[in-house]
Amino acid sequence: MLSVARVLLETGWAVDIQTSQSDIVTKVKRRFGFDLTGAKCVDNIKRGDGYDLCFWLSDGSVPTLFARKNIVHFQRPFSDVDGSSLINKIKFFRINAVVVNSGFTKKWIDREYPKESVCM
Repeated sequence: MLSVARVLLETGWAVDIQTSQSDIVTKVKRRFGFDLTGAKCVDNIKRGDGYDLCFWLSDGSVPTLFARKNIVHFQRPFSDVDGSSLINKIKFFRINAVVVNSGFTKKWIDREYPKESVCM
């Protein structure tokens, strides 16, 4: 997630990171060696309301997102979470892309949810 923030910053985007850790920029620089200077730490992005882009890390649930463009990221396989329920299908109308971190995760996510994922 922080790598995505870094790329967005490097390409001229204004970036808000939803976190309770106001020192995350310093911690990231010390631990990973990359700079997130310019990113703003906020308590709540309100699920993207008012944003051009929301890049959301899912815990397996399908969020209701309100940005102009919405991307959901699954880092691990989820199954048997009722991903294709009617309410989730409705939520996916607002989600422009689903991204995953591996072919293994993609196989499971594509079975569970009604939108095909893209492997990053």
